[in-house]
Amino acid sequence: MNHEEVFKALEAHGLDVNDFFSALADQEKRALPNIKTSLGGDAGDAKRIREFAFVLRQVLLHRAIELTKAAGVALVHENGYVLALSVRAHFETTASLGYLHYRLNSMREGNISPEEMDRDIGIQLLGSRDAGILAIEGAEGFEAKQILTMLEYADRSLSNHIFSGTANEHKMLMDIYRWLCEFCHPNFHSNKLAFDLNPDQGAFEFRHGTPLTYSEANIIGNLLISGPVFVELYDDIERLVP
Repeated sequence: MNHEEVFKALEAHGLDVNDFFSALADQEKRALPNIKTSLGGDAGDAKRIREFAFVLRQVLLHRAIELTKAAGVALVHENGYVLALSVRAHFETTASLGYLHYRLNSMREGNISPEEMDRDIGIQLLGSRDAGILAIEGAEGFEAKQILTMLEYADRSLSNHIFSGTANEHKMLMDIYRWLCEFCHPNFHSNKLAFDLNPDQGAFEFRHGTPLTYSEANIIGNLLISGPVFVELYDDIERLVP
């Protein structure tokens, strides 16, 4: 990502430059070069859960950083489709971290066993819709978690532990995610990126090579929700691991 180009693109669309780069920096400064683990061990062992929870957290951080950068590059190229896809994918990443946070808290409160927690981390790290591909050397493959399930539980964790409300009080991630989906599917919001309607001539005028409108470019502003929430969850996991 060329920081100068992204800076100019944000400025040209009247968007907050400092907030975007601050959200990116908050994620980048938590990046680690490696995490050493004791490979193997008994399922449910506290040390194993701690180590692999931190591995998963760092995997998700890498994804969050790269998606934030990708959104900036999409704005530079005035590509509303890629912009929406990148921002939506960041929300999915925050949801995955929120699901980890929720399950760690459930284990801490005795609602699930360490063995269940261990398996949950394995599912998040190695899960696939085609679980058979991941059956390496006869090991069990994991069926991936549905993103809507992770969004639901991430919102519960945010409501309880970040916003100090009741479990179902806030549905911030889910609501914004569903709105972003309208730009990612070939529905009206996405289709409208392609044309302007000229009622006087009864013509659809296609927007090849034209810049995004302010409201379209401001899709990137949703990273100023997902990014800080991701960081809050990331830091709070330190409190929850055994």
